[in-house]
Amino acid sequence: MIMAIRQNCEVHRHEFTVNFTQLPSNQDKTYFKDLTENHFKALVNVNFTFVEATGAVIQVIVTDRNNAGTPFAVPLTTVGPGGQAGQVAIQVEDVRAIAIRYTSPSTVFSPALGSIDIVKDFCICC
Repeated sequence: MIMAIRQNCEVHRHEFTVNFTQLPSNQDKTYFKDLTENHFKALVNVNFTFVEATGAVIQVIVTDRNNAGTPFAVPLTTVGPGGQAGQVAIQVEDVRAIAIRYTSPSTVFSPALGSIDIVKDFCICC
């Protein structure tokens, strides 16, 4: 999608989904990187469809262009026997990277299944 802003400037939209399976590791796993210098805003929707580990903690780590990372907790609720699910939506601006941190007190390394939907609007020459 292209929208005219002013003469010789354009706003574009990228929309994409990243599906993932992640094991708990207490480390960040990056799923999105922006290496451009274009100004942009994005809506990031992180959806966990199944997390087996009881007491699991999941955070979305948003890293800005100054390499400062801000964690956002994903609230999990019980779904069926032995499972949890959760979702968080975040509006971001000029982000360098988006990562997931999945920690579990369990000694069983159960994967977390989920997806990240990103709608990114950016300007060329703005």
